[in-house]
Amino acid sequence: MGSLVGRYTIFLIEKSVSVFLYVVNKFLNKYFVLLLSIIFCFLFFSIYLTGGLMLWHILSGGITELGKLIYLSGWVVGAIFFGFHPEDNNFK
Repeated sequence: MGSLVGRYTIFLIEKSVSVFLYVVNKFLNKYFVLLLSIIFCFLFFSIYLTGGLMLWHILSGGITELGKLIYLSGWVVGAIFFGFHPEDNNFK
């Protein structure tokens, strides 16, 4: 059930962004659209991959080496983008 909700949420996000980019493309400069697309893709895939990595860690049980790598990658991304540091569990 959760995967269906997640897929539907991603579908809605992609549709709303495609409509937004179509409107921006229709009325504004194409280079501005390219810049917005690059920024959006970077943010979307950063969040999407981080969520996917953490989900894979949960599913893998955190025992395998791949699970440990994915878990640590999630912490690194969280520390870089959101300022979350696991050693003292607070935001700086």
